[in-house]
Amino acid sequence: MVRLLMRAAPRAGLRLLLRDLSTRPPGRVMAGLSEHDRAELIALFTLMRSGEGFVNDMLPVPDCAGQVTQPVLVIASRTDGSVPFAHAESLAAAVPRAEPAESRADGHMIWFAPDYPAIAGRIKEFLGAG
Repeated sequence: MVRLLMRAAPRAGLRLLLRDLSTRPPGRVMAGLSEHDRAELIALFTLMRSGEGFVNDMLPVPDCAGQVTQPVLVIASRTDGSVPFAHAESLAAAVPRAEPAESRADGHMIWFAPDYPAIAGRIKEFLGAG
């Protein structure tokens, strides 16, 4: 349905999807996106297929965060409508070698935020490529 909506009415579809990706009003999020960013999001949502992956995301899983031994960079936005910031804080606190990184994105898609160059730098630094 999402792919059909994105093909038939892309701007309306994008606005509808942004309701679940941000705690901010969809119009405000749309206003903060460039035309290029909107086109990228429309293309992304047009290609997505939920299949069983989405259903798997809804299944309960045991908490094994404390067993993670590798360093983890936990990136989150306070306005993410899909994953509460408290979830990222909890994960960063539970994983022994976690480093939190806060994005100022208007929602879940951090790479469309004005501060993404700084986040990308943090990612590269974390990976030892910076």
